[in-house]
Amino acid sequence: MEVLLSRYAKCLDGRQEVANRRIEDLLREYE
Repeated sequence: MEVLLSRYAKCLDGRQEVANRRIEDLLREYE
């Protein structure tokens, strides 16, 4: 069970990184 939770947490972290990059790209376009 712990292994599944840790993998799930890593997936969430990865998605957050992708979201942050997209936001940064959008902000750069508006500058």
